[in-house]
Amino acid sequence: MLPVISLTIPISGMLSRILLIAVDTAATEPWVKTWLVSGIPGYRVRRSLVRRGFATLTPQIFLFFAGTLASTALVENIFSIPGIGRVAVQAATHQDVPVMQALLTLVLLIGVACGFLSRCIHYFMMRPIAQSHEAGLSHGQAHIDVGWLPPLMAIIPLILALVVGSFRSSAITPTARLESPSLTHPLGTDQVGRDVLARMADGAIPTVGSALITTVVCVVIGVVIGLSGDWARVLGDTLNALPAVFIGLVIASVFGTSVWTAAVAVMAVGWIPIAAHCSALALDIRHQGHYEWARDSGAGPWRLLIVHTIPFVVPAALRHGATRLGHNILALTGLAFLGIGAGHDSPQWGTMLSEAAPYADRALWFALSPTCALILVGLSTTLVADHIVSRRRS
Repeated sequence: MLPVISLTIPISGMLSRILLIAVDTAATEPWVKTWLVSGIPGYRVRRSLVRRGFATLTPQIFLFFAGTLASTALVENIFSIPGIGRVAVQAATHQDVPVMQALLTLVLLIGVACGFLSRCIHYFMMRPIAQSHEAGLSHGQAHIDVGWLPPLMAIIPLILALVVGSFRSSAITPTARLESPSLTHPLGTDQVGRDVLARMADGAIPTVGSALITTVVCVVIGVVIGLSGDWARVLGDTLNALPAVFIGLVIASVFGTSVWTAAVAVMAVGWIPIAAHCSALALDIRHQGHYEWARDSGAGPWRLLIVHTIPFVVPAALRHGATRLGHNILALTGLAFLGIGAGHDSPQWGTMLSEAAPYADRALWFALSPTCALILVGLSTTLVADHIVSRRRS
């Protein structure tokens, strides 16, 4: 059960977030206000919004399946489970090229099959929706503004802790190994006696900075490719079956291991879910009344793209990207755990997590500190993105 839970929790959280973004984006479309003004009951509007959200979410489920199937190397190595991910790591370690080629072919075929199923299901789910509504011409403004208080409440304690930690020493003290939190060491010490709070402060900028750069690149590539047409969706669906672990192993075998090797590996596949999300939203928008009205009125492709598509797609992509910031940090962490990325002496939070894993039963604080920091970073960035998008719509 533990391997299943470890895979289910992050995937279910990401899918729930995508569903929320899809419903919130659909709520800003013109037909919502038109229906409400026309006196259509609210329960019908809500039911239609939920159906629209699941029409966007369903393709993502197949893409997540394809991407997760071959990205379980961490879980399989930790729990000693034979599987595709563990075989791939062993093949890459022993430079077993035939096995890697066979696995690469297998996951590509799985990606193609899942991509085809996702597009078919999305088409059949959207066809009755396109025939039933979205004929209004006025823009609705349904949204929830969370304000600045929730993200500030999430991030200020972390910032204060890191500021305090920056003035502390992270020197090795063998006589203070795995000490519990105290006034001397507020977050305890690690396996060689280093102050955990000081190490977290040292690793904050490289951890969040590398993940932020990676996420920005993924969002830009995802938006551009997601709006580029059907060929981009086919490419993305195929490459989605190649997780960052696979890409990282291939790149590391050619260029060696480093932080940027891991970053490039995450960039190589991190844009795919965002591109798939943007592509699904763009396809939905092309069925809307305001888009069809503008097209029938003689609007050119660039005007349809800039005025009637991008304003709906980019905010959703930004929110999706903010949600994936924490995911990318964990992806970089996983690559570091496999020896690809930050070195063992790095203060990055991912390295701290991998070092804390063997001591979780007797020094839980060692693992909880970077874990809580990652949660606060992901939560605050998500709330900030929601607030910025909400203010933009106001």
